[in-house]
Amino acid sequence: MSSYFDKAQGEIKDDFSRIEEVEKTVIRDVSLVTGDREFPDDLRKEIQGLISVWRYDSPKGREESDMLRLSWLIVELHEKFHQVAMRKIKTRFGRFSNNPDNDLFQREESLKDKA
Repeated sequence: MSSYFDKAQGEIKDDFSRIEEVEKTVIRDVSLVTGDREFPDDLRKEIQGLISVWRYDSPKGREESDMLRLSWLIVELHEKFHQVAMRKIKTRFGRFSNNPDNDLFQREESLKDKA
């Protein structure tokens, strides 16, 4: 399991009132990763679709998350990023993983090396 998504979900379980704040951070990180030129278009579209349907400020997202007392968006993104990792997509900075934070770090480090 990806500690990135588990950590985010844990923050919500500890204080459900923070769900929108935590999701906002996850959406930012995921969007930065999926916006990379080497990220597969099909997965990018699927992930952006998940964000629009399941974020807490959408009717479906709020209903599901309130019922489960966790972020359904993060559940869905966690599953999708496992698919990303299973594809073993090689990039200029390594491979995409199931951890958006790690992917962003690797990309930034590779840019530093080239500067």
